[in-house]
Amino acid sequence: MIVSSKDSTFAITPAKIGIPYNASGLIHFINQLGINKAREMFFLGTPIEAEDALNVGLINHVAEDSEALERLLEDHFLAPLRRNSILSISAIKRQFRILSRAATVISAENFERINYYRQKVYCGDDYKEGINSFLEKRPPKYKGKASDLD
Repeated sequence: MIVSSKDSTFAITPAKIGIPYNASGLIHFINQLGINKAREMFFLGTPIEAEDALNVGLINHVAEDSEALERLLEDHFLAPLRRNSILSISAIKRQFRILSRAATVISAENFERINYYRQKVYCGDDYKEGINSFLEKRPPKYKGKASDLD
């Protein structure tokens, strides 16, 4: 469960630094956000505000300030948790973790295709430029040149 302040923002930024994202992570965000919002967040890499994150189900609650955050955590999360069975919560938590990692069965061919696309990025100049620009704290200068894996 995720609670944030109203001033929080959330972004998914691998494209900004020139790296691909793993398939299981993409599936997680597609399931969490829906495909359109996941595409927007991955392709653009621009932050969304807490209210938007709440509306798409990325977070559970938004608090106005730190005092409200403390009350929210105590009243809406901690107090109800204390009244429930810890063994039941623990088992359910583990089930959620396993089920959230479960993905649609993917064929070996599609898995290989996904790995090919990712390898193409890792071998390309944009990947190196993204890492270097991040380390040098400067904006990247991408050229869109793919590797010779074709």
